Amino acid sequence: MILRTLAVILAMAGMGGQTSLLYVQCGEGVKWFSVDPRTGAVTPKGFLATPKHSPYYLRPSPDRKLLYSAGSDRLLAFSIGEDGALTRTAETASPGGPCYVDVHPSGRWAATANYGSGTTLLYPVGAGGDSLSQASGPQSHSTRFHPSGRFLYTLSVADRKITRFQFDEATGKTTPWELAMEGLGPRHIAFSPKGDLAYVVHERPIRVSSLKVDAETGKLTPIGDWPALAPGVTEKKGLAAAEIAVTPSGRFVYASVRDFSKEADLNGLAVFAVNGSGALSQVEFVPSQGVSPRGFVIDPSGTLLILLNEVSKSLRVFRIDPDSGRLSPVGDEVPVGGQAIGIAWVTL
Repeated sequence: MILRTLAVILAMAGMGGQTSLLYVQCGEGVKWFSVDPRTGAVTPKGFLATPKHSPYYLRPSPDRKLLYSAGSDRLLAFSIGEDGALTRTAETASPGGPCYVDVHPSGRWAATANYGSGTTLLYPVGAGGDSLSQASGPQSHSTRFHPSGRFLYTLSVADRKITRFQFDEATGKTTPWELAMEGLGPRHIAFSPKGDLAYVVHERPIRVSSLKVDAETGKLTPIGDWPALAPGVTEKKGLAAAEIAVTPSGRFVYASVRDFSKEADLNGLAVFAVNGSGALSQVEFVPSQGVSPRGFVIDPSGTLLILLNEVSKSLRVFRIDPDSGRLSPVGDEVPVGGQAIGIAWVTL
């Protein structure tokens, strides 16, 4: 316990002199906030309007010089200034309802999951050329590059499947393989720090799966799946899961659950501990302090979780206990001022 706590303190100390920023989607625009990693205090810093474009999901480039936004049939790129201010620098068509964007570890490719068309689109960054389209199933809700950069995974809620694309970084060529997830509805995926495990949150039924990742082929082998609702709560109309994330230590997994009937105790975060085999056990279910929790991020030190409540149009900060993974709310609700879904953490 002492060593783990010391590691967290040292990680936070190493952030001295750096600026921690949150970028938040809020209707037709992006807001950004500074964050004090030690106290969790959040301070508004700026806003950039994006007329006729509602950024749905946000993802920074690995070098933290660009912020990508998917939504409104467009893929937008913003440059990040030294002070964190955004400048709209590029955009391209992304037909079919892009609802998610990710960036290859090299920064040379961006990918969108396009919900309406059931496709995954790949875009070369700064090299010219057209986008590449791959069928990935109706209601393609997210697409994520593996930490190794060798694979890309797209999740189809309606087809109840995950498509793994073996990825050629030089050409963007992909080779598909599919994993059926019968009786589940895969929505978002997150990887362990080593990339040997993957975790999937299912929109309905509200469960979280753990899967082994083959290092050579990228194929997935299910370990199991577990309910993400609070103990004793049964599923009902209006409940749906949204996002999933893993702490930098790899020891804890978090999933957001939203209740459109606005019952506060059913809107929250499921906290799971990971054992040595990759199996999960629920630690607790924590109210989100608002209605319809969607996107959230964990800071690089693994000590803060920042959550957006979509219907409440607000941001909430939670502190992560490094030993148990349990969450404690920090500070007051921070108004976002618009539909709050996409969020990104950038350290400058």
